[in-house]
Amino acid sequence: VSSLHYQKNFHSLIEAFDGLGDENIKLFLVGEINKNFTNLNLLEKIKNNTNIIFIGRVSDEELTRLYSNAICFVFPSFYEGFGIPPLEAQACGCPVVCSNAASLPEVCGDSVVYFDPYSVEDMRDKIQMVLDNKNLQNELRAKGFENVKRFSWERSAKQIIEIMESL
Repeated sequence: VSSLHYQKNFHSLIEAFDGLGDENIKLFLVGEINKNFTNLNLLEKIKNNTNIIFIGRVSDEELTRLYSNAICFVFPSFYEGFGIPPLEAQACGCPVVCSNAASLPEVCGDSVVYFDPYSVEDMRDKIQMVLDNKNLQNELRAKGFENVKRFSWERSAKQIIEIMESL
């Protein structure tokens, strides 16, 4: 769930997905294509793999349905200022497999399985680990529901107001 910019690391995700070798698993990519930032080779890889479905932008309701029905959500980003999509997935009960880069460990804590976004092999191994282990999926669901309780728009707004008033 994101744009197809290089920093989002979809090229490594697609390579990791191809290495899974399970024809029954589908990879859904949700987001937008920006002709100035999207790698055209990446688009060709997507078009040439029938198990990769690029959906484009979707409504909030459709995104909720996708998260709720996914075996897991993979967030391969090299850099995020915060990282809302893993939290959205967790709020929908979706286990998360996530890059260990930038702000993501702070946002996700111990509620996800982490991988090195620069290692396709590590990414593939962690995805496979979650796909193969129903107990781990259930554990990540429970931890995800707990993790999202740490965040709210109301709490964030109150903290910003407190900071502004203290100035």
